[in-house]
Amino acid sequence: MSRYIKKSLSDDETVVIKAKKSWWYITWPTLCLAGAAVALYFAIPAIMALSETVQVGTPFIDKMLPAIFNYVLPILLGLILGLCTLIPFYKHLVTILTLQVVLTNKRLISKVGLFRIRALDIPVEKLDHIEIRSTLIGSLVRNFEVEIASVSGADGTMKMRKKTVRTFCGISNAKKLRNALQQVIEQHADAMRKLQAQEIASAMRAI
Repeated sequence: MSRYIKKSLSDDETVVIKAKKSWWYITWPTLCLAGAAVALYFAIPAIMALSETVQVGTPFIDKMLPAIFNYVLPILLGLILGLCTLIPFYKHLVTILTLQVVLTNKRLISKVGLFRIRALDIPVEKLDHIEIRSTLIGSLVRNFEVEIASVSGADGTMKMRKKTVRTFCGISNAKKLRNALQQVIEQHADAMRKLQAQEIASAMRAI
């Protein structure tokens, strides 16, 4: 367990389950990045070879063509393919390396990010439901997307309650996390009902 999670726990708080990360989450971005590198490896020599065959007929343009085919086009192609594949790969890699999701008997704690850190701390009484999404291949390799909804509202009425949805990607034990979250919500609801019953009984005895 990370130092951040350990510091967040109170004395009477116990960890119910910790979300496990699926490294398949970065498979597609990695393949795209590798494909871009292979494409550049074969495309750049072909583009540079065109500088010797393409002639426009205008002396000024013909002098510029070698520089365009040898430098401008390869650099431009490299930037386009690099940015289109490297940025998604970086985002997925940072997510899978830094993602922490822990469910305790009192709350849901999460943290993700390297330079821009996003941390969440949701009490059990605010948790509403959990939804699991995945593709066919994702289900086979245990790469799930977990969506957790929480509610807020001071007066407790449904009309004033606002629902917030948090999504966590690259979770391998999503089904166990869902079952544990539902169990914690039910246990908390039972405890609240018993507490209310005791308060009502105490009030009746006081009359």
